[in-house]
Amino acid sequence: GLASNCEQGLTTPSPVVAACLLMWARCRRLLPAVPPAAAALSFVASGVGSGSGGGGPKGRLRGLASNCEQGLTTPSPVVAACLLMWARCRRLLPAVPPAAAALSFVASGVGSGSGGGGPKGRLRGLASNCEQGNDDALSISVGCYNVLCSTYAVKWGEREGVGGNGATNWSLRWPVMCNIINRARWDVVCLQEVERTDVDEITSGLGDGYTTFYFKHQKRPPDGLMIAVRTKAFHMKTTPMELQHNGVAFGGVDLVHRASGRKVRVVTAHCRGRNAAQLEALADFAEDCREEPDVTVVTGDFNEDFSTSDRTGVRCPFPEGRAGTYTTLLREPELPMLSRPPHKQGEDQKSGKGKIDWIFVRGNGRSQSVIELFRDPASRLAILSSHAPCAATGHWPSDHGAEALSI
Repeated sequence: GLASNCEQGLTTPSPVVAACLLMWARCRRLLPAVPPAAAALSFVASGVGSGSGGGGPKGRLRGLASNCEQGLTTPSPVVAACLLMWARCRRLLPAVPPAAAALSFVASGVGSGSGGGGPKGRLRGLASNCEQGNDDALSISVGCYNVLCSTYAVKWGEREGVGGNGATNWSLRWPVMCNIINRARWDVVCLQEVERTDVDEITSGLGDGYTTFYFKHQKRPPDGLMIAVRTKAFHMKTTPMELQHNGVAFGGVDLVHRASGRKVRVVTAHCRGRNAAQLEALADFAEDCREEPDVTVVTGDFNEDFSTSDRTGVRCPFPEGRAGTYTTLLREPELPMLSRPPHKQGEDQKSGKGKIDWIFVRGNGRSQSVIELFRDPASRLAILSSHAPCAATGHWPSDHGAEALSI
């Protein structure tokens, strides 16, 4: 599956993906040594790697586990590291253990699946978990989307939000955005510019699988924020949090991730841009100490581009807190670098240019919560679909595209 995604351009062969495939090949004794990660695609394309566990990468990896079980292959550190790195790529494990620690890691029972007892069984269990699709247990996907409320679309004549008669085209746009969100199947959805009269329709469109929370701005009469949480993935830790900062709402929820037991705080906002006092207030709100989370996620339309000039780095708008430092995920080269349509990037535009929709994440160092950020193919597709004209209107579904990542 990883090889297929690489070939189709859905997955960039990052070092961890390349290392997974190459270490698998090495422990199958198909290569004399592990070549550099940069050689991954040519190796995969060469077709080398048929094994005894059936067709395709899954079958070959399952064959390796089967060989371990039958005693045909000794689960050496290289073999164990191969399967563990493969499991990491499949998001079964939170981190890649060093090869030297592979056997003791397997023997510890961490990550054991349905393969029986002992190191061999646990290795087979990892393969079984992957084969059965149990690959999302320790990851959380998050999407952030400014959906352009109708009142502002009409007031400012936003071409994405009005028809030829100048009236709102929400009835055409929302089904498109709803389809983008539902296909992505994010565990957490954060929306900005949610018109108060559209809350019920949006909640209905997301479906019974989500629990939604709405935070109305006091000074912005028509709209507010929404956080939608996949009910099966979390249970609520406390009541929702809300702060009105000069009449503009910050919204937050504290959750417990059912599969991992991690405490997760999700915060969303719609900021003015280049307003240090507002950003400081948002950071303080996310730092609320009523419940110290393992992972804090801050999303929103920031109306400010925090990218470096060459777009190879990001200036974090939040200071380091008692739990650690926030990070985010750069867009891959094949994804749009900007948040809004091309006509919003002109010299006549005073604000909202560049990449202005962000998701910042912090693992709590005090609870030893180590995080890694990545994008799965579903989130990549959502970003691409939301940053392109739709058939319903001939324009982007909103005057913003979506942002998304997994933790």
